[in-house]
Amino acid sequence: MNTGLRLIGILLLTCGLMIVLNTGHVTQAQSPLTGIIAFVGSDDLGFADIYLLDLASTQIARLDAPVIEDADLAWQPSGDALAFITDDEGYGLLRSFRGCFGADRICTDTVLLLPPFPAFELEWHPDGQALLFLAEGDLKMAPPGRPRASDIEDIPIQCDGGFHAAAEPLAVLCHTLTETGDVQTQVYTLPDSASSPAELAFAYEIGLFPDVTASDIGPNGEAALGTLEIGGDSGFYAASDGLASRLANFQIHIYALEFSPDGAHIAIVGATSDSTGDSTLRDGDTAELFLYDTGTNALVQAAGFTGATDLTWSPDGQYVLVITGDNQFAVYDPVTQAVTHINVPLEELPMFVSAPDWLLGTEDTPLPSIPTATPRVSSTPYPSPTPYPTLTPYPTLTAFPTLTPFPTLTPRPSVTPGSPMGTGCQYAYAGGGGLPVAIGDLAEVTTLGAGLRLRSDPALTARQIAELPRGRRMIITAGPVCSQGYRWWQIRLEDGQIGWVADSEPAGLWIKTVMPDLPVVTLTPTTGPEFLSFYANRYVITQGECITLSWDVEGVKEVYLDGVGVIGHDSREICPTVTITYRLMVVWAADDSVMEAQVTITVNAP
Repeated sequence: MNTGLRLIGILLLTCGLMIVLNTGHVTQAQSPLTGIIAFVGSDDLGFADIYLLDLASTQIARLDAPVIEDADLAWQPSGDALAFITDDEGYGLLRSFRGCFGADRICTDTVLLLPPFPAFELEWHPDGQALLFLAEGDLKMAPPGRPRASDIEDIPIQCDGGFHAAAEPLAVLCHTLTETGDVQTQVYTLPDSASSPAELAFAYEIGLFPDVTASDIGPNGEAALGTLEIGGDSGFYAASDGLASRLANFQIHIYALEFSPDGAHIAIVGATSDSTGDSTLRDGDTAELFLYDTGTNALVQAAGFTGATDLTWSPDGQYVLVITGDNQFAVYDPVTQAVTHINVPLEELPMFVSAPDWLLGTEDTPLPSIPTATPRVSSTPYPSPTPYPTLTPYPTLTAFPTLTPFPTLTPRPSVTPGSPMGTGCQYAYAGGGGLPVAIGDLAEVTTLGAGLRLRSDPALTARQIAELPRGRRMIITAGPVCSQGYRWWQIRLEDGQIGWVADSEPAGLWIKTVMPDLPVVTLTPTTGPEFLSFYANRYVITQGECITLSWDVEGVKEVYLDGVGVIGHDSREICPTVTITYRLMVVWAADDSVMEAQVTITVNAP
């Protein structure tokens, strides 16, 4: 979050942020709502923070950690730590609630880790003893402490489109991007005779889709996903035997879905009507809450959740927490159909709430003791939800190729620019509140942009130079230019090729700014727990702009930045006027040996 917004957030937290808890159904809940909800709050520019909501006391705290919008929040199964992706392609851990619900309401017990590889899409191994993450599309496993290359185990599965892990023994739902830009979805499981996750074996394939909007894997190796298809958006449930059936016998655009802890139900946030009027179900259409019974293949709607955007189950499977578009939290009891509305006043900040995950305390890991906040005046109770009529289950498919596309929707445009569709930038993504990249930025192709076409000029009819896969990196050298409905940037690839790419479609971004790769530092062999990280937030700037140098060291006796002594965990804002190299020198405590790391900032003329 930028400085101004962060200050506003801190002021709200320190001034006693209040939450109103009122029940919208007369049915008594089976047990009091308890637990900690971790979620991501991001503003229109994509600056994000992680927040904690304590349901018992209705208080909010914030983590003091740099994160991205899709931070992949995940509580350790034991409840001892919260893992999340950071904005420098590493990951972080919240190790206790120290400071979270004190006077400042800032969680201070966080550690930020930088593995030897850039980390994406992080999840806990089901046994809670290791973390799984993607590095350049490959699945890897590391202990939750500070990782070294020797600690990281390679799992020979390519999941460059994302993954989910569950079950015991381990099962992995893997999305792979094909050369055509489609998404191939497969499930891998660990054979009974296997002793290592590296022995994961192919179990079954669900299918090949233009895109996948949401997915999850259940406790028994079953899988569910929301899909984009030529005939209309939909979704599938696949039992552990690999047989797939439709989640609904009607068209539905799925924003989020999650298995209940026992695998008996799937909670789904999905849109069933074209509220945006663009003749296609897609992001932007108003969504509701649905529950899918994996035993009967029946889908029912839970009333009262218009505008739903994200969800999570309580770890005991009793409740579903739903987030709506106006940043309101509501808890649904599937047994009694009771709805408890939790009015979290985050609308006072320009914030979008996502990625919730629910922690319940245990005897071994009790939740913090927090004074109960004085409730505000109760608002008007919400109307009682009415059960949605039970739908006739869709017939189970015997084979995926026999699926019949829905005929009523106009085919979704390609994820890369196709034929000319007018002038201006009317087909560029408008949800970010600003430009996604700037001249001098290091950027990469997003999952949505896989197969992005590099052209000789900013036009759909210009000569195609190459197709860029997800994760392909580039330097932004000029732009933007509006042409034939899209917003174009001139870019330079790592191999020197220069051309033009469009940056987005109405559904989202095709390219985005990323942190540059951190300098590779080889440590002098010693026996102590040495660690050194030295990096900048930008490596190419224009005269008049500034950068932030950051460093994190451990196991040292002395630290010097360009010859001046500094502390081991700090940063500096610097505004260089010419290309310059900064040097960080450390003296290791174990043997007094010296090491130097360097960062070069290229400064271009305005």
